[in-house]
Amino acid sequence: MDLPRAVSTDTSLDAPPESSNKALVSDTVVVLDVTKMMCGGCSASVKKILSQQPKVKEASVNLITGTAVVHLVPESSDQDVGDIVRVVSDKGFPTFLRTAENNAEQMEQIRLAKVEEEKKECVWLISV
Repeated sequence: MDLPRAVSTDTSLDAPPESSNKALVSDTVVVLDVTKMMCGGCSASVKKILSQQPKVKEASVNLITGTAVVHLVPESSDQDVGDIVRVVSDKGFPTFLRTAENNAEQMEQIRLAKVEEEKKECVWLISV
């Protein structure tokens, strides 16, 4: 498999990844940050989209953390991961491959997007 290697959940969490820009991947598992999921229906839709992809063996989606853990078939490549990210993003849920390098930056962007959504909701509630 051509996927980058990173910290495995089966080993000590104290071990640093080989490189800060490696994807957070263990064997054939990738972690995706999925945005614009607002309810259980959204997370169910994302799970269905992921499960329908030919290189996806299993997927779990967490609405609260805005993440998807995707178990890939062994022969998956970086291109396959990119295709999966594109498909979910094209369905209205902007998605990013979580890497050690971009994790902090993406989490801040996600936090700011949620704050903006909450501001819009508060303005709407006040105007009613």
